[in-house]
Amino acid sequence: RELKHLRTKIIFISMFILGSVYISVIQTELYRSASTLIVKDLNENSTQSIGFALLGGSTSTQMQDSKILEAYLSSLDVLEKLDKNFALREHYNSKKQDILQRLYSFSTTEDFLLFYLSRLEVIYDEVSGILTISFLHTDSKIAQDIVNFLIKEAEVQLNQYNHINIAKQLKFVTQETQRSRTNLDKSIANLKAYQDQELSINPLNDAQIKNQILAEVE
Repeated sequence: RELKHLRTKIIFISMFILGSVYISVIQTELYRSASTLIVKDLNENSTQSIGFALLGGSTSTQMQDSKILEAYLSSLDVLEKLDKNFALREHYNSKKQDILQRLYSFSTTEDFLLFYLSRLEVIYDEVSGILTISFLHTDSKIAQDIVNFLIKEAEVQLNQYNHINIAKQLKFVTQETQRSRTNLDKSIANLKAYQDQELSINPLNDAQIKNQILAEVE
């Protein structure tokens, strides 16, 4: 029993030593860079957020927009853009990554995406409406450049959502205006037909009819 206990103790101490050596000597040293983006609530300008239209629900539209941006920044499309500009796959396959944190020739696209997501962090603050984007890289300058790239991508995507939303709202207002105009034209035509039929109209009745027509249009 004492021998078994000693072996267990030796194994535990060995694992602790190996873990300490890995963390202090072997593990890849990473630098973190972060930046922020303000997610503006379009409802402040009487405009509904495109995020609300896409996701539905009654929670903050700022939160919904931030979730859309987070999903976009975590997508394969963005990773491919980053790979094109910063050669991330090549970097993740290089010896700059330790053997436990490295992609290999047999690694799949999914592995590549998961590796990227392990280095990316997107946090939204509901109180301030600020989206914080941070990234880890072995080179502090590249980490900063990647974060700046992601911020620009997020801004472009958010602007596209806003433009789409404004176009939808404009179309809705135009349709409502046309509908009201059509109703007014019909009401005027009905009034004219009634006047032609009666030939002579009492001014008081005429005013009452016009008021009724206006009430229907509203």
